[in-house]
Amino acid sequence: MSIDFKAKKAAQKITEYLHADSTLMLEDGRLIATFFGKNVIFSQDATSAIINEVDAGLFAPITKDFIIKIPVYIDTLANILDIESSYLNGTLMSIEIIDSTIYKLEKAHKLNEGRIFFPLFAYCGEVMRQLTAGEWVIEQKTLEEIKAVELEKQMLGNMIRHNEGKYNIFIHSKNGEKYDPYGLIQRELIRGFKKYSLLSKIKSELGIID
Repeated sequence: MSIDFKAKKAAQKITEYLHADSTLMLEDGRLIATFFGKNVIFSQDATSAIINEVDAGLFAPITKDFIIKIPVYIDTLANILDIESSYLNGTLMSIEIIDSTIYKLEKAHKLNEGRIFFPLFAYCGEVMRQLTAGEWVIEQKTLEEIKAVELEKQMLGNMIRHNEGKYNIFIHSKNGEKYDPYGLIQRELIRGFKKYSLLSKIKSELGIID
């Protein structure tokens, strides 16, 4: 498809967010993204939404400084869910509140899964860390893991948040157990939230029995 109107190269972070080969910004506010040699034109509204989400800084790959950003992600989660920050106190009760709020948003078709992913992952990971007296650990990926993410992107596209970049992040408990809050939240977003499913999954992951 040839482009007959004026366009300029879009910011690199937009290209990375869309997992596109390249992106162009049109004078009229629309965006053109190229995927595997084919062009897709985003409307002005869709382009505006993409720019807002990219500017929010929630889609960067995991980096070495992720851990120091966790308080910012937690504040962002409170804002997204429109709940008091004091409710996010590191307890299972707080997960129950989050569960209920997310379920209501999803039922009302108001849940922006892309926007909520990193804040939710950061907070749930922090709860798991506190409950296990553990610590966040960032590990460099192997070549095989990087290739696996690329294959996942080809299969699932932008339906989910892919863990791109060079690093994985886990919770290592005081007892030597290793937990993956990133994978836990990713699976919940793929399957769709059910009432109190997040609380159930975290308790199951940590071996907590009522």
